[in-house]
Formats: sequence, C-alpha cells, structure tokens
Amino acid sequence: MSDAMAPLAPRLLLACALLAWAGAGVAAANAGSAAAASASATGPGGAAGPAATDAAGAARPPPLIFLGDQDLRPYEYLDNGQPRGANVDLAKAIGRELGRPVEVRLLDWDDAQRRLLAGEAHALTMLARTPDRQARYAFTQNTMPVTFALFVRADDNHRFLAASLQGKIIGVTEGGLARRHLQATHPEAQYVIVDTVLDGMQRLVRREIDAMAAQEWSAHHLLGELGIRGVVGLAPFLRTSSNIAVRQADAALAAELDPALARIKASGEFDRILDRWSYTQVHLVTQRMATTLGVLGGAALLILALLVLTVVWQQRQRRALAREVEQRRALEQDLRSSRSRLEDADRQKDLFLATLAHELRNPLAPILHATRIIELSGSQTPEVALARGVIERQTRHLARLVDDLLDVGRISTGKLDLRREAADLRTIAQETMESCGHLIAAGGHRLHCELPSVWLDCDRLRVSQILANLLTNAAKY
Repeated sequence: MSDAMAPLAPRLLLACALLAWAGAGVAAANAGSAAAASASATGPGGAAGPAATDAAGAARPPPLIFLGDQDLRPYEYLDNGQPRGANVDLAKAIGRELGRPVEVRLLDWDDAQRRLLAGEAHALTMLARTPDRQARYAFTQNTMPVTFALFVRADDNHRFLAASLQGKIIGVTEGGLARRHLQATHPEAQYVIVDTVLDGMQRLVRREIDAMAAQEWSAHHLLGELGIRGVVGLAPFLRTSSNIAVRQADAALAAELDPALARIKASGEFDRILDRWSYTQVHLVTQRMATTLGVLGGAALLILALLVLTVVWQQRQRRALAREVEQRRALEQDLRSSRSRLEDADRQKDLFLATLAHELRNPLAPILHATRIIELSGSQTPEVALARGVIERQTRHLARLVDDLLDVGRISTGKLDLRREAADLRTIAQETMESCGHLIAAGGHRLHCELPSVWLDCDRLRVSQILANLLTNAAKY
C-alpha cells in the first residue's frame, strides 16, 4: 500500500464495519417478520402453526389475546385506538408474571363474547360469574370490584324513593349483567336497549328515559370526563366482582392464570393498578359526597327554616305575652285603684252608718221611757195597753237594729252576735203578726194562725225578723 493510501485505511475499515452491522440488522428484521407471521398463524390455543422463534432461533410462547369492552371507562377503553384502563394494565401484569406477550383487543362487548366462544381469543378481561355463564365459561379468581346503580336526573331523584319501578323507563345495554338482574327483580319497569352507556346518558339528559343502569365507576368516570351535570347515582342495586373468563375448553388456562393473579395481588401490583386509576374513585366519592351533601344541605336548610320560623314564632309569642302581661298589670292597677276606692267608700259607709245608728239611738230611750210611764199610770184602757205593748216591742226591736248598725264590722264579715234565750215560738209569731197586721189588711188578706206552744233556744229578735220577712213578702206578692 502506497503512502498516499495509508491515511484512508482506517476510514475504509470503519465503512466495512458499518456495512456489516447494517446487514445483520436487516437479517434480524427479516427473522422478526418471519416470527410474527408464524405467531399470527398460531391459534389462541397454540395448537395450530409452528412455534415462534426469537433472533437466536429459540421458541417463544404465543401471545395471550384478551378481549374487552371498547367503551367501559376506566376499566377498559380505546384512547385514539390504543387500549387503556385498569383491566388492560392487569392483563399486561399477568403477561409479565407468565413470561408471555399479551395482546389486548377492545371491541363491541357482545362481539367480544362471541369471538371468544368462537375460539378467536384466549380470555375476556372481565365478566361477572353467574350460573348460566358457568356453563360456557371457566372463571379465575375475583379481579375488579363491580357495582351497578341507576343514574337519574337530579330533579327526578324523589321519584325513585319507592322500591317499585312501576311506570319507569330504564335504559340498559344489551349484553350487560345489569339488564338481566333488573328484568328478574323488577319486571314491572319498561326497559329500553341503548347502544352504549354514553348513549344512555345522553337519552337520560334529553328525558327520553327515566334512568340509566350502569356500572358506578364507569358511569361516574364518563359523566366527569364529559362534564355532564344534573345526573346523580342512586344506591347500588347490585354488588359483585368481575373475573377473567375463558372458554370451558380452555379451563386449564384459567388454572394457569390464577397463580399469576395471586402473585400480582400479593406483590401489591394489583393495588397499584387500582391506585393509578383512583382519580375516578375520588371522582366517584366526590359525586356521592355531593349527593350526600346535597341531601344534608337540604335537610340543614329545612332545619334552619324551621328554626327561623320557631324563633319568629317565639318572638311573636313573647311580644304577645309581654302585651298580655302589660294589660294584666294595667288591669291589676285598675283593680287596686278600684279596691282602694271601694275600701275608702266602705269606710265612709261604715262611718255614716255608725253616725246614723248613734243618732237613731238617741230618741229610742225617751220612747221606751214614755211607754213605761203609760204602763205605771194604771188608767189605760185595753186598747191603750195593746198600743203601748206594740210601741214598746217595736221600739226595743228598733233599738236592737240600731245595735246591729253599730256593729257594722261584724255585719260585713257575716258574724252577727246571736243573743240566744228560751222563747215561745207561738208568742213570737203573734207579736210578728201584730207588727205586720196593717200590711196584711191593706192587701185585702186575712191571716189566721193556729200554732201550739213550742219553746226554742234562739235569738228571739232574729226569728221575729225571719217571720216578718215571710209575712211581708206574702202580703206584697
């Protein structure tokens, strides 16, 4: 090699190395394409087609093909054509545990179930275990918790307080567990098949249906992402858990998946998958809290209104009571004033009566003294003697009445002084008839009395007063 070519030698060696590396890359790519074609030719069970090989010629296990729902956020859904969701992450974690590649295909849910039963895939990402499904599918242990609830318009929440769904139009998806459960437990409702949960929510907002039956987590996620307001979830009507489902013919695959699921749960990966999608759980809790707070807020407003009404009523009652107390005080003051005036008038009356009685007593003594002189004169005729006796008795009677006037204090309290003595009732009656004789004669009456002698222990004057009142009233009326 000449001196002129010497500087080019390293460069030529480098170019040859690059050409050799590029050739190896092309060969590896061709080998990879052949392996992919071989994997595509292999069926889900791995029975058909040759085993795939890597670049070194070693056999690779065929990919596990999972089928799921293309519109079940946040469990599984298509995001710009790429599968996403908690079930997608779980399927990939299972692949890592088993050391096998995983392919997740999301499509219409009914179509996914038909394709699995036709043998076009290995497993369904999530399917609730029911007696009728166990005849067609083999199930792994529980995976994702699932709750179903009715979603209604917030202003129609009160219509669903009763247990019956009579007269309600309920939206359900065709292949979901919610439809079969509701039709079995509430046959009285009218059910409308909707294409997707989104379609059902839109119909609910347009008031074409009364409620939409859906999985809580998925429905709240959808409502939050689309910003739909005025739709709330009722209490769940079904709580269950989903499972990975395979055909009964592939039951051995379910037995292979179970240990992998157990290791994923034990390692904490399962909880981390749920945590990655926990913002939807937070949103779900927020929706529930909003509903709860709405109910509590309404109750608080009602209680506050009742308290305000109670306070207003109490204030009115207090004002009314204050007015009544003031009126009673004024009335009591008037009563006290009236009582004071009456007491003063009573004192004036007592003073007048005492003065009158004293003035009336003064002429009684001379009258009695005159009757005594007539009696001692001895020259009286029978008529004069009778007249004198009447004058004397009536004068003494009048003196006794004057004594009673002097004792006004006892009269006002009903405590008269009774001067009891032995007296003949017939004599008292005759004396009373003498004093009332002129009234009886003036009325054109005749009085005849036949009364035996009856002795009494009594106040002679009081008994005479009683008989006089009776005779006077009889003569008048």
